[in-house]
Amino acid sequence: MSLFRRLFGGKQPVSPVPTPAPRAEIQTLEPEAAAALIQSTPDLQLLDVRSEPEHRGRHIPGSRLIPLPELPDRMAELDAGRPLLVYCEHGMRSSSACALLSQAGFARLYNLSGGMSEWEARVRA
Repeated sequence: MSLFRRLFGGKQPVSPVPTPAPRAEIQTLEPEAAAALIQSTPDLQLLDVRSEPEHRGRHIPGSRLIPLPELPDRMAELDAGRPLLVYCEHGMRSSSACALLSQAGFARLYNLSGGMSEWEARVRA
């Protein structure tokens, strides 16, 4: 008889398998679709994850600046229950930010494809 059976009477304990938290589906939006979302969604939050000088130079009106390196410590400033459009300069930092926010339980996330560069060229042109 194995040591395990002697200790546990032949029954193997069932260990619960942790269920991972559901992750949000992150939707990537072209600038035109993002502009339509902004117009049609009054409770939409806008998050700029660029640096302060980048934000000061130009940004989408109504957006909140939380630079990507500060985001893990400042997520509480955002409402996880409201939709959130995240942007940066080209779309890379915002993609990373969306992944972090998804892991933290934010459910409705949108990433601006091409970031401010594409926004400026296609929406504000």
